[in-house]
Amino acid sequence: MVRVAVADSDLLDYLSNLNSSKTCTIGLILGQSMGKKDFVVHLAKTMPTLTEKTATAFKNIADIPDGVVADHAKHTTRMLPGGIYILGIFLVTEEHVLNPLSAKVKSILRHMHSTLSKHELLYGKSAENAEQLVLHYNKKSNTYTATTYCLESSTCTPAEFNFNSKDLAWEHLECFYEVNETVLITDRNLSIKDELKKIARKINNCLRTGIYLFNGQVRSKEDSLVILKKMKMSKAELTDAEDKPVSVSILMPLNCTSSIINAETVNAKGFLKITGLICSNVWLHPKYNFKKASDAIHEDIIRSLTSRLSMHFDSLTEGEGNYNDSSSIHEPPRRVLIPLSGSKVMLTDYLFPGEGVEETVLSLQDILDITIQTKSAIKDVEGPVDLAEYYNEMSEGGSNEVLPNMAADTNKFMYIIGTAIALLVLILSLLVHFLKD
Repeated sequence: MVRVAVADSDLLDYLSNLNSSKTCTIGLILGQSMGKKDFVVHLAKTMPTLTEKTATAFKNIADIPDGVVADHAKHTTRMLPGGIYILGIFLVTEEHVLNPLSAKVKSILRHMHSTLSKHELLYGKSAENAEQLVLHYNKKSNTYTATTYCLESSTCTPAEFNFNSKDLAWEHLECFYEVNETVLITDRNLSIKDELKKIARKINNCLRTGIYLFNGQVRSKEDSLVILKKMKMSKAELTDAEDKPVSVSILMPLNCTSSIINAETVNAKGFLKITGLICSNVWLHPKYNFKKASDAIHEDIIRSLTSRLSMHFDSLTEGEGNYNDSSSIHEPPRRVLIPLSGSKVMLTDYLFPGEGVEETVLSLQDILDITIQTKSAIKDVEGPVDLAEYYNEMSEGGSNEVLPNMAADTNKFMYIIGTAIALLVLILSLLVHFLKD
């Protein structure tokens, strides 16, 4: 069966505009897979490497370093919502690369797959599709052809690319997930980065066992998201609710939310606490079932958390990533949403403390090849963090004041008072019952 990819007609115009250049262009195909069908949301050109502060364009495919495309794929994956993946690559060149598939193209795809596999918590690989999509736009004939490449079997199969937006329908889901994890430091030889990875893996495992509620209800895993629209009572309600996302909440197992279970006494040299709220937004095809929707929310939370922790740690100066005797607060970047032209889907960027929209505009141009017309289009879904409460908490936690133990007589007195009140309530309820009779 031929694999079919559907994309908006604006993306064909994007390829046509790239054709005006006399150089070779390569980029990433971003989208969502469902069975033998791909829904493409964006094409992101890979920028050439910087040599002596001057961008060196790719003259042909042989000039493209595998690592440049793989690194672009890693940074791009951080900016994708759950359920959206890198489906493959596109090429705009006069060279014949598909029939047969160029050895250089195969090498680029393998390198990209290897890089994403090393960062498992980024969820860069779609479980829905193991094949890589390759789209070639011929600069001479202004025509395009596509194929898929299976990394496991090293085989190619024809693919069909349709630039038609009528099949691109999306359901918006939103979830607010609170992170509140504390790790006791027993070995100062481990770095903060190692401990943060442990926390991320723990949250990842817990989310696998969580129960996901959609608009407050448990849904059958096999039912599709279409059922949510069918439940609208009237056309008026449907119109009002079109832009309102489906609310997703997660019920976590007790062993993931309570530290009392299997409690033990340890000799700790300090502690590391990660706390905050992650705003998760995903866009899925309405024919996706609720099991895949739950997986998309799960992946989005972990992908966002891992990206922030990684970006924050990379920004630290030497020595800041190690433990010291003083207390400190680290603030990772917050999430903002970026609209895609002509689509309901929004991508993600991250702002460090003190950064403004200008930084987002630059990173969007470099990584996603997106130009934002109005800065107001960028949606700040989380907002800056008020660190005052955390500084107060640290101040209170560092106090040498010891709370007095409640005396045994006081405990006994409180127990007697509690019992007397309970008996009084019981007597009053009996009196009311007999008076009614």
